[in-house]
Amino acid sequence: MSSNDRPVGASVAKAALRQYRLAQPQAFAGMGRVVADGAAARLPSSGGSDATTRSGIRFADNKGPVLSPVHIWPIFWGSSWSTDRAPTAGDVTAAVTRVVTGPFMSALDQYRVVQPGTVARATLLASSEPPNPFSNQDVVDILYGLLLAGAIPEPDDDPLALYTLFLPPGVTSIDSSIGEHSYFAYYNLTHLWLADAGLGSNVHYAWTANNGSLDFVTTVFSHELVEACTDPEGTTILGVEGTCGQSGWCEIGDVCTGTTGQVDGVSVQSYWSQRDLTCVIPSRGAVADATTPAADPARTAEPSVTATPVAIPSGAQSSVAPRPSASVIPLPATPVSAPATPATPPARGALNRILQLDLPPAFFFWVEFLYLIALIVGAILWVKGTWLHDYLPEQIGPIPISIPWFGALGAVLISIAGISAHNVVGGTASTRWDPSYNFWHIARPLVGAAVGTVGYLMLAAVLDATRVAGTTPSSPGVRPVSNLIAFLFGYREESFRELIKRAVDLLLQPGVRGGASGTPPPSPRP
Repeated sequence: MSSNDRPVGASVAKAALRQYRLAQPQAFAGMGRVVADGAAARLPSSGGSDATTRSGIRFADNKGPVLSPVHIWPIFWGSSWSTDRAPTAGDVTAAVTRVVTGPFMSALDQYRVVQPGTVARATLLASSEPPNPFSNQDVVDILYGLLLAGAIPEPDDDPLALYTLFLPPGVTSIDSSIGEHSYFAYYNLTHLWLADAGLGSNVHYAWTANNGSLDFVTTVFSHELVEACTDPEGTTILGVEGTCGQSGWCEIGDVCTGTTGQVDGVSVQSYWSQRDLTCVIPSRGAVADATTPAADPARTAEPSVTATPVAIPSGAQSSVAPRPSASVIPLPATPVSAPATPATPPARGALNRILQLDLPPAFFFWVEFLYLIALIVGAILWVKGTWLHDYLPEQIGPIPISIPWFGALGAVLISIAGISAHNVVGGTASTRWDPSYNFWHIARPLVGAAVGTVGYLMLAAVLDATRVAGTTPSSPGVRPVSNLIAFLFGYREESFRELIKRAVDLLLQPGVRGGASGTPPPSPRP
């Protein structure tokens, strides 16, 4: 998206965001990779039909991000791509479009990738030659230079982008890989508490080697495609211990490198389906076992592909990519590409983002901190001042005012602890921020006050049932215990909800002890 096409508010936000752009890309050591002979991966025999092999392969969802729907930005690195040498940039882009937009990705729905991808305009880097051999850092540096030059959208403009570099024939990597995918940090938004969390801070990329065969290029690309979509940062769909034997991330393409087939006339590699417990190549109308590749349907007319040449600043392959200079040739604002060209996701207004609480962890930390200050100030005013008693009586019916206060206090403290432990937008699985808790953090004081009050009422019911003469939760000797219970219930609200569910199930189904197999009946999700 060009600056002229961007709304005024989005332009202001974009300008403010530039100050958080890293001076140099921060590459991450982890990666998903495929080697030439597949020896590093554990391959299922007979396409996964062997029961022993099947039982040893299992992939789990670690709740990291996925790219859905993925936006592929093809980048052809090297002057040889400007020639008619096969495979041409047009051949590769046409084949990639079939893989990305066709049925091949349909079985990824079990991994939260529920939509097919799209292919954006192709970029030709004819003025730059990749080192031979090259490293992942070389790839990161060239991408960083393209981002600074405006040749490809920055991650906040297209958070679902997968920048895919295609190498010229004969160029090899320093570690003998023929394809890899990984990511690097482009912005530092970790401590920007009013930042738009919808803006991407990491750049996801992949690269594919080239032996001069279109089938080779598309097969390696299909491997990296499914892995980058389901595990873009090494924190999402990963094999459990013992599934893979190679270095790097253990992903759904790594256990299927020995099985290939065709989809819509394009060569692809199979990938693991945890649902089917085998390697699969989805075809039109079915999910084919990888050992019996889908029949090649009648080939449709290949899309017309135009690769737009672009020059990058001199020295962009160095360890620190330079800022754009006068040598930069900007790409046209309108993509010139295959028919399936994704539109850049529209910028959402600030009010809409706030209403949807699409905000980073630092925002919620300060919200909880203000909650804590308000609770402390309220308690001081209650103890020291008398005017607050006119608005908040000492008791609301049978419930002392201290009960909801202690419940809210416990809720705010557990919320602050959670934010402190999981405050990294692009971190590992143990530190990654989960936006599904955003509304939960905002509502925490009210929820804590409510569960603390219910806990107090439960204590009152217990004391009444024991018929201890003259003893109530408000009695001087019992009041500290009542406040402590309200605090604990507010702090451990999740455990409290589970307790309530079990108690209700016991009351409503007193005769039920489980099904025919002895398992307890299912309870509704919270």
